[in-house]
Parts: sequence; structure tokens; C-alpha cells
Amino acid sequence: MRRAVVVALLFGCGINEVGEQVLDGSPAEAGDVAAIDVVKEAAPVVCNDAGVASCADAVAFRSPALFSPDAGAPCPAGYDSLDVVLSVPNAPTCGCNCTDAGAPSCDTTTVDYHTGAAGFCNTKTGKDTLSGSCTVLASLTTAGEYLQIDPPAPTGCGGGTSVPPATTNTNARLCTPQCASDESVCTAGTGLRACVSVVGSVGSCPPNYPSGPFYVGANPVTTCDTCSCVQQGDCSGSTVHLYSDTNCNTGDQGFPMDGVCHALSGGHIGSFSSERVAPNIKNAACKVTEGASHVTYGGNDFTVCCQ
Repeated sequence: MRRAVVVALLFGCGINEVGEQVLDGSPAEAGDVAAIDVVKEAAPVVCNDAGVASCADAVAFRSPALFSPDAGAPCPAGYDSLDVVLSVPNAPTCGCNCTDAGAPSCDTTTVDYHTGAAGFCNTKTGKDTLSGSCTVLASLTTAGEYLQIDPPAPTGCGGGTSVPPATTNTNARLCTPQCASDESVCTAGTGLRACVSVVGSVGSCPPNYPSGPFYVGANPVTTCDTCSCVQQGDCSGSTVHLYSDTNCNTGDQGFPMDGVCHALSGGHIGSFSSERVAPNIKNAACKVTEGASHVTYGGNDFTVCCQ
């Protein structure tokens, strides 16, 4: 039976005097040779065991790997190759476009007020509609009354829209051993560095792999934290002017908008029919808080730390 099997395998073939296999050129035989060649090229790596490479400095929750953060060096035989992108924002923060509301000012449309008696302004609280132009109103102030008008909020800049910085992208390559116990991953190779990798983004590296972290992946996108623009300034020097007529012409009485509780006396006691704000801003500045820039990946992402 064994002899019959050998004969069947050699049928249609000849052996020359140097021991090489000779075919008669039939299509079936040519196909057989092609199949043999493919098997030789795709021969699987045979691993002795399924253990983990015992790199002395590698931490348990990371996988040893070889990495090229610069040029995408070819992986050695017995390694799987993963092409990735190392994307780095050119600035740590994003730009911030602010909403422009004109020159900084204390000319506001509403203001908070507080009234009371006996040195306190805690009986009544409300909002008054004001503007830099004459505003018609109907108000009555009495003797013994105390009044506090809070400083207007300064206007100018506001909002805030983040603008991502440009990024520098570099092709990189991650080489992982097909045999988990392959100790060659513990030392650097030509154009490759001895590293450890972990899936996702990790902010720091282990002490014995201090170079990094390199955050790599596929399809990088630069994102931004929220930015804000806030108009700053001191409006406590502003004054509200009260008038007995409706055209802001008669009986002008100025009252400080300084957030202090003041006793009303003299011309501040009476009926008033119009008012107008005289805004006064000091130390005006648009405070811009920029958001940090980050890279996210649309495909698999890894953090790599190297020796």
C-alpha cells in the first residue's frame, strides 16, 4: 500500500540524473508547481510556545513591540507590520475667535438695583432697563430710603470659537512579533526601536521606556477643547443720571453705580421721569481662554513608549 502511494505522487513526472523533478508541461502539472511555490512563500511561522516575551523592563499590561516613529522601517521576518500615522499638533492650544461687540463699554441695557432703609439695601431687588441714550421711566424715591446700583457688566468681546492648529504627520510602523515569546522584540533593530505598546491614548510612559508617549493610529483628526472670550473691566465709575422730565433735560441728579448702599437725600428724593447712563470703563481687556489641542484617530489607536 505504501509503494502505491509513492507511485501515484510521481505519476506524470520524471526525475533527471541530478535528482530534479521534470514535468511534461501539461497545464495540470504547471498548476501543481505554482501551488507548491505559494505554499513555500506563505509558510507560517512556527512558534515554540504561546508565552509572553520576557523583556525584563516591560510592564505587564503593555505588549513589547518594535517601532519606527520616523520612517516606517521594514519589520523583521516573523513580525506583523502595521502602518500608522504619528500626528502632532504644531501648537499645544487652539486658536480662539471671539465675537466682536464693538469697543469695550459700560453702556448697558439692564442693571441690578437694591433698595431698603436704616442703612440696608435688602428690602427690594430688581432690574432697571437703561442705555446710553435717554430712557423714559416712572420712579419715586423717598426720604430715609437707601439705594444701591450695581456696576454694569462691561461689553465688548464674547463667545469664542476654537480654531485647530496645523499638524505634522509622519508615517510610522509598528512591528509586533508573531510569536509572543520572541525575545528579539526586546532589543532595537535597524531603524527600529525597542518599545512597548498599549491600545488607546495613555498620558505617560513607564520608567524603563521613557521615550514617548507616541500616540499613533489611522486617520488622525485634530480636535480642540472649548475656548471662551470674556470682556473684563471695571465699570464702578459709571453714573446713572435721573431727570424730572421725560427728555433727560431737567433736574439732573447723578447717582453712582458703584455697588455701594447709599442714603438718598437732597435732589435724589422726588419723582423722576427719565434716566441716562454715563458709562465709565477702566482696565478693559478681553480675556481669552484657549482650549487645548488633541489628536484623535478614526481607526485603531495605540500609545507607544520606547527605550
